[in-house]
Parts: sequence; structure tokens; C-alpha cells
Amino acid sequence: MEHQKEIKKGNRSPKVAQVSKAGVLYAKSKLKDRYKEFSVKNKSWAFRDWSEDDRVNFFESYTREYLKHANERARNGVDGSYEIQDKTRTE
Repeated sequence: MEHQKEIKKGNRSPKVAQVSKAGVLYAKSKLKDRYKEFSVKNKSWAFRDWSEDDRVNFFESYTREYLKHANERARNGVDGSYEIQDKTRTE
């Protein structure tokens, strides 16, 4: 959590974005119905048999859900217990 202290001071974090297993599982859980929809439409459960447009659309949906999760984690801290903001400041 040291990097969060630095961010609160206004310093940039040297850390770069990384893939989160929790984010992957979150996005996967949100897309089960979408996967079924495309599978029925393309008459195949095999991703390789889908049209290019449907594969791209599915990946766009997956990425959107993953980023929703990542943004929420960034706003509320990794475990949701620490918000990255200075609570000692009064306005």
C-alpha cells in the first residue's frame, strides 16, 4: 500500500497496469449469456466458428466488463477497504 501513500501526496505511481485474476473472473461471469447468444446465432459453441464481427463484439464486451472491474478497484482500493483519497483534508 506504499504506492497509495505516494499517490495521495500527488506523486505518480511507477507501477503499470497488470492483469487481475479477479477481474478476469468478474468479466467472464458477466458474459455467460452473451456467449450463449453468439453461440446460438453462429450455430456453434466454438469461438473459431463465429463471424469476425461477433468475435470482435464479444471481446469488446469482455474488455468493457474487465475495465469496469479494474476502475472500481482503482477507485476503492484493491480489497475495497481503502479509498485513495486524503481523508484528513477538510474543505
